[in-house]
Amino acid sequence: MEVKICPRCGGPVSWFERKRIKSGKGYRYYLIAVHKDEKGRRKCYLGPAEGYVFGSITHSDLGGLEGLGNVWDRNKYYLENLIESFTKCQDPKTVKEVIEIIKSSLPKLETHLHTLKSTEVTEVTSKFKNTFKPTITLVNTYNDGSKEFLLTIKEEHLKTLVEMFNKLANDLGVKLTETPSITLYKLYCLEKPLEKTPSLTSPIAYISVKKDGQTLHTHITTTEFSVRNNYEEHIIKLLKNYANTVGAEVKLS
Repeated sequence: MEVKICPRCGGPVSWFERKRIKSGKGYRYYLIAVHKDEKGRRKCYLGPAEGYVFGSITHSDLGGLEGLGNVWDRNKYYLENLIESFTKCQDPKTVKEVIEIIKSSLPKLETHLHTLKSTEVTEVTSKFKNTFKPTITLVNTYNDGSKEFLLTIKEEHLKTLVEMFNKLANDLGVKLTETPSITLYKLYCLEKPLEKTPSLTSPIAYISVKKDGQTLHTHITTTEFSVRNNYEEHIIKLLKNYANTVGAEVKLS
């Protein structure tokens, strides 16, 4: 059963009512959303059932205000017309800003869609409160001093992480290589070529990535060689900078 959402208060609608009110020489019908719960009934006034006549004049860029119908269908209609209106804009800066706004909104919608796929429609309100939060956690410290970190991040953030590791590799004079893996989504190795035998390398850290929908579970494991040569402190600094970049919660102790 589809749950209707009230466009005025955001709560579930039990049913809609039409109220006839005398207007001039005739009558107009107004739409009212009724909310019923254990406390009783509550009503939200939504405006003329046939559409917002006066509002249409000031909302011409949106194609005129539509009758209520389904609120999400109406919002899609507004969005399509609003985007279409910017195709007539002659200011490149404004058009560029609109494009950036749309791009930055896509990850939020994709995360919400992923949530909706695994939950009933009646739980939509509570899901808005459970938005995805990237995390970086220290999960193991081994006897040789090496550490294992777990990053729970969005798929689109992996590119940023790899770019930051590539920059670190250049700064330290080491290299980051991607290694084929059958069981993992991605596998990388940060390694240092040996001075006397450049064809051989010593691993500094391993980056293994498992994919779960749009979420990546990324393990970054340092090595004893990394600890002995003070590379680990650079990796921890990188993780903190990365956390600031993607808004991740950090637990390194």
